[in-house]
Amino acid sequence: MDSWKIGKVIVLTWKNRFLEMIKDYPLLAIVPLLIIFGAGFGMYRLYGLVEDQLFAGGANLDLGRTYEYTSNYAQFSYFLALFGVVTLWQWGVRGKAGKRLLETLPVRKSTWTIGQLLPVLLIMWLFALLGLMPMLLVLANNLQFPVYEKIGVILLYFLLIGHSILAALLWQQLIHLLTKRWAGRGSETHHLALHQILFFLSAILAGGLFYFSAQQEWGLDSLLPGALFGETVRKLHEGSSGAFLFAAMLVCSSMILCAAILLLFRFESEWRPDETEGSLPLRFLPFSRNRILSLIITEGKRLSRDYETQFYCALAFVVLAGLGLGLRKYNLLVYGPVYEAVISYGLPFVFCLFSLLSRGRDQGLWPYLNASGIRKWEYAVSKAAVHLVLLPLVTFGLYRLCLFLTGISPSTGTFFLNAQILFLTAYLIGTVLPMNRSNPGSQLMNMLLFYFAAGAVSLAGMLGQPYEPFPGAYAGLYLAAGLMLLIPLETKGVKR
Repeated sequence: MDSWKIGKVIVLTWKNRFLEMIKDYPLLAIVPLLIIFGAGFGMYRLYGLVEDQLFAGGANLDLGRTYEYTSNYAQFSYFLALFGVVTLWQWGVRGKAGKRLLETLPVRKSTWTIGQLLPVLLIMWLFALLGLMPMLLVLANNLQFPVYEKIGVILLYFLLIGHSILAALLWQQLIHLLTKRWAGRGSETHHLALHQILFFLSAILAGGLFYFSAQQEWGLDSLLPGALFGETVRKLHEGSSGAFLFAAMLVCSSMILCAAILLLFRFESEWRPDETEGSLPLRFLPFSRNRILSLIITEGKRLSRDYETQFYCALAFVVLAGLGLGLRKYNLLVYGPVYEAVISYGLPFVFCLFSLLSRGRDQGLWPYLNASGIRKWEYAVSKAAVHLVLLPLVTFGLYRLCLFLTGISPSTGTFFLNAQILFLTAYLIGTVLPMNRSNPGSQLMNMLLFYFAAGAVSLAGMLGQPYEPFPGAYAGLYLAAGLMLLIPLETKGVKR
């Protein structure tokens, strides 16, 4: 299959780029081992944390509560994976990481587009399973399935996550085609705005439909994939043959999604939006005579014009806030600690895209920066003011707003410091490996490196937390060390 071959070519380019990076930074050779160790240890710790939360004191949940937890968690997993693909699909592949060379191959555009998507979807699938599998294992162990039935439940959960990824892809492709048809050859700003409007309208329509169905007891919510998974687990535990019926419905719906996606990709065309038109936010904001303040204003204007990343940040906040409101409305605050952990890392992870892309976008400005007399420390201070103060403050405000809407009191006071660490990690990776638009997959590669590095840093903080002399001690030490690296790293661009 041509799409599969194109996907293998993309993975090969990632491998070759990583090998080139090892030549410049030999210590990166241990990254794969750290990833494997971190993933395994992280799943083990998460399994223990979930088990302690659900079965405090060694007590088991009754079967009714276990069935309910399993169904609710399947729904949560489904929509979380769907949201992840929605946010990364167009940003990582559709937007600026396209493989222009692949467009010259003698294949249909739909073929090379699917080929570009395959590695991303596989990575998203693996990420979702690593983060979501431990709680499913806890619930399956409580139901005391035989080994072969437990394996069947795990495989069906793999299919559930794959189903959510396919649904997200179908959803985005529909919006993509409608946007192309209605926006015509309008500006990039017009194209992105229409895409966002269509997405939010479709999300509101779908959410409203299922909410109204639940109020009117139409039963549409019982047809959601997560509900089908929950019913399969229930019937399987009861020894009923109905388990095969619900599992077959999930399998058949996945096959229908695949067929629909392949059909929609046949409608791909060659036009691209015109990027020469569109408004410029903050155009009225004047620059300052102070060079540091002028650089801060420049960075602020650039962030305000990054519509795509703004969209994903807004989408992340809306989804997480909506999730919190749902927990409050349906009296599911037992998931409060899990929800707080999700927003504590979820919000900074998404907003860190700004910091990850910042340095690479200065690639074409170095001659002007050097000619203007800007010093390294001035450049570093301006970047730190935006990415280590302003953006963490914004995420902190949104974090507290999510907790306020949910009715949960914050359990830790180190969110701002942890957010600074994530933003610093993203900026350092973007500095060591500046994004190169001419290099295929550079944005996606940097994003994956950031997620791996951020996961390793978070895991190290978790392991060292019991030995800290005071809360946030190790985090502050890491932050200080990272700041000391900033000015030397700026020698890659600014000469003075």
